[in-house]
Amino acid sequence: MPSEGEGTATKGGKESESGPTSEAKRSHHKADEQEEDDDDNSLDETLSNFSSVSEDSLPPIHAFGFTFHGSGRILWPNDAAGGRVMDLQHNLWKSCLGGNLTDTRLPIEKPDFAEPSFHILDVGTGTGIWAIEMALRYPQATILGMDISSSLLPKDVPSNLTFEVADITEEPWPPRLYDFIHMRNICQGGITDWQALITNAYNHLRPGGHLEFTLYKPRFFGVDPAQTDLPSGELAEIGPACRLYETLLTTMTEALGLDYDPMSRIVGWLGDLGGENIRERTYWVPLHSPRDVVMRERSELMRQVFLYGMDQFNLMLFDRNGWSESDTRDLIDQVNKEVQDPKLRSSVRLAFITAKKPLVPRSAAGSSDD
Repeated sequence: MPSEGEGTATKGGKESESGPTSEAKRSHHKADEQEEDDDDNSLDETLSNFSSVSEDSLPPIHAFGFTFHGSGRILWPNDAAGGRVMDLQHNLWKSCLGGNLTDTRLPIEKPDFAEPSFHILDVGTGTGIWAIEMALRYPQATILGMDISSSLLPKDVPSNLTFEVADITEEPWPPRLYDFIHMRNICQGGITDWQALITNAYNHLRPGGHLEFTLYKPRFFGVDPAQTDLPSGELAEIGPACRLYETLLTTMTEALGLDYDPMSRIVGWLGDLGGENIRERTYWVPLHSPRDVVMRERSELMRQVFLYGMDQFNLMLFDRNGWSESDTRDLIDQVNKEVQDPKLRSSVRLAFITAKKPLVPRSAAGSSDD
């Protein structure tokens, strides 16, 4: 989730020059050396012993047993509980991608890749789990992970990875161009102008660079179109509590000036910007327990996201819209019961949008044809 406040960064113990604010106070210091258990030192040779970023500049907000970012804009907790769900989500996306970290086929994966550098920007890096795995998988890449808060970022990072606290909705973006920009599940980041965000991301792509945007569909309770042959007694529909929750999610976020449904417009925006090879791919994750082993794994991850995530996100949202905590918890309990009802085969829709910035801008290509 992109951030406001002071920008801070480290990169393998050296100050990074790719941060978004030249005037921001930077902080980096060597972590205390300590012995680690065998279970914790598998990555020792690839991790640097330096703190990623300094503490957040704003005091946190404590509510409903969770800790939220001090700006008050972010409805998702930035504490250990929130981080646990983020990591579950990461594992879910990864399962949908067959173990891959991106839906995009990156040039750096090709055996004949010979470019001297490959720069990756992870917008809304969260716990940093995706950025860390990318840095370990592609040691020749240089990766910057940006987030609204430092509270979930790890202290030890691969030497080719930098974390920085910055609000990309308020502050200038990093001045360099990137070969790949990754944005995943950042709706909880308090973003009000998605078109500006997408435009900024596209403008910071190098010609030939790729953009990938991943999100739950906001109206996420639906029925997989492939569910045409249901066992007797099972229903291809969702329950009344889930329907009510869908409606409230839309109206409540709109009432706060937040846009939680940018997905349907992103493809059009990318087309208007001149993007090519634009593709949207949808995955249906069942909330029941399917027979297929792979789908069962995804279903279990999705149920865990629900189990831990419904309270974390909705208590603050509903409170801001005048609901009592008890009424909110009652609705959440009803939704969770419907999700676990074996007779209701509802699913959650996940979507990946990918695009490429052409080597030659569309206008320039048109001029050369004249």
